[in-house]
Amino acid sequence: MQKERIERLKALTATFYRYARGLGSQGGGVRGIAERTEQRTRVALEISELFESELAPVLRGEIPLDSTLALELEDVALSVFNHRRGIFYDAGLALEIFSTLYMHYVQAGDTSGSVKCEYWMGRLYRYFCDKDNELQHYKNGAAQFGLLAEFETEEARDFLLCCVCNLSAALVEGSEYEETLAYVDDILPELVALFQRDEGVWAFVNQSEWYLTLTVLYTNYIVSCADLLVSGRAVPKVKLDAAEEMIEKVREYNAWLSKELGLEGVGIALSDIYEVRFLLGTGALSYAEYAECLLRLYDESGSSPMLESRTYFREAVYEYRIRDLAEISSASAAERSEQIKEQLTELFDLCAGEEMCGEETMALANAEYYVRVAGGVKSAGELAEDVMALARRLNPVTAVHCRVVQRIAERIARRAVTACPDRFIGYRGVSSVEDVSARADEVVAACSAMALAHDVGKVGSTVVLQQNSRQLTDLECMCAREHINVGFRIFNASPETRELALAALCHHRGYAPDVGYPVDIPPDARLLEGFFSVIALADAIDAGTDHIGRSSTRRKSLNDILGEMRRLSGVLYDPAMVDLFDDAALVSEVQGDITDFRVSLYVADASGPAEPI
Repeated sequence: MQKERIERLKALTATFYRYARGLGSQGGGVRGIAERTEQRTRVALEISELFESELAPVLRGEIPLDSTLALELEDVALSVFNHRRGIFYDAGLALEIFSTLYMHYVQAGDTSGSVKCEYWMGRLYRYFCDKDNELQHYKNGAAQFGLLAEFETEEARDFLLCCVCNLSAALVEGSEYEETLAYVDDILPELVALFQRDEGVWAFVNQSEWYLTLTVLYTNYIVSCADLLVSGRAVPKVKLDAAEEMIEKVREYNAWLSKELGLEGVGIALSDIYEVRFLLGTGALSYAEYAECLLRLYDESGSSPMLESRTYFREAVYEYRIRDLAEISSASAAERSEQIKEQLTELFDLCAGEEMCGEETMALANAEYYVRVAGGVKSAGELAEDVMALARRLNPVTAVHCRVVQRIAERIARRAVTACPDRFIGYRGVSSVEDVSARADEVVAACSAMALAHDVGKVGSTVVLQQNSRQLTDLECMCAREHINVGFRIFNASPETRELALAALCHHRGYAPDVGYPVDIPPDARLLEGFFSVIALADAIDAGTDHIGRSSTRRKSLNDILGEMRRLSGVLYDPAMVDLFDDAALVSEVQGDITDFRVSLYVADASGPAEPI
């Protein structure tokens, strides 16, 4: 690779993702939409050309890696990493690069290099809500703990300790509390023994690194005990006693860190929070009282530089208020649902202002509480509208996509109930084409709600997936598929929204058997395949023609998309549905949907500056 071209690629990539974030974040808006689109498209095309000429041959294995080239690749991956905020602007590209580097280091027998890649891949899989792979990479890295003394550089030792710490944190986030307790119990004696060898306690890391490592392990142990108690599970007294001792240790370590490193507020950010969490677990605090304790701690933390800790305070306040309303409150379902929606609105607005990994996912997970409570007082259509209104606050691009798909799906469904009514037999007791005709408005309304809800899970994906400068990699596409499960979990929280959940799960299924994903679906989903076929067409049309919100594929015309649909008719798409587009009037209406209607939706968000953020 030519160094000057790599530097150009890094600069262009950083520029592009500043534009992308400005388009997708709340408050950034899309004012001056034509000018910004032209600028971004121009930058994206140059990135794509450099990617294909410089990076792709290496990633495909056409150019062998050596140590110099490996360092250049790592430099490119980290060029799209914002160190100040701790986020990747192109997680997919970085994941592809570190996966390639990992294979190189393994083949070269470079353990410290492979551990470094395990750490970064674990962090990167978090962007795509892939907890299994995130956890596995941290486990792989932490498994090399016994070799810590053999690592020659401080950087290598730091990455290994980060894998150890992040493994305990990932276990907690995955609610693997018993495994967290067992892991910390196992690793602590080894850790202490290693740092108390003849070489001296600080032979391998300095005192601050030692205290930070212990603090992370202790706090995850404390949280695991607390959350086991919150969930009604028993915790052995010996572990509870250990957790109480750890609370005092964390306070002691953080007082030292605050004094020696000048991190004012870190004592509150990293110790008091876990003490009140433990009180929640032991029943001394209710969810609502816990939330108010966190709010007080947030106020007391002042201008702490611990950005992630302060963000946690604010978000957890809403999360536990919502849990209290959903599980404890004695108010009516109607009252609770409105109160939860108010809390969710504030939470989504808060997360929209944060450029931190996992913010969208955390906020979206709480929408499940709203669906569960409101399911008894609102219709599926109303719930779809409410959830999408919340989602729009986090990710306007996905919200616009769902609105356009909804409009196109309504047009297709309105014609399909007449032209191919048999495709809807089985829906809610519909047993004949006559039933379909008699309940045509109901069928179209159901299809409309399913179409609106189909991609809500993408709001929990990193914005990078919708706003990329290149075609998505295989790894990226695999991780992006998780959005169907996220949407399914949200809407499956209530029987009222079961059909919306199935639409979120199955809208990427093909017409022919074993085409698309997921391969296995619930039995009741087969009764709705006509609806999924409609949504699949509408989804493909908007995704392929949107040049404003997406740039991971080259823009195509409606005629291009229709041509592809006809070629894939009977394989990916339902032939009866595809034939509906022989109607020139339908084509004309859809053309208006992907031009004037789509732009009107984007312009509705145009409240912020045109300049990149």
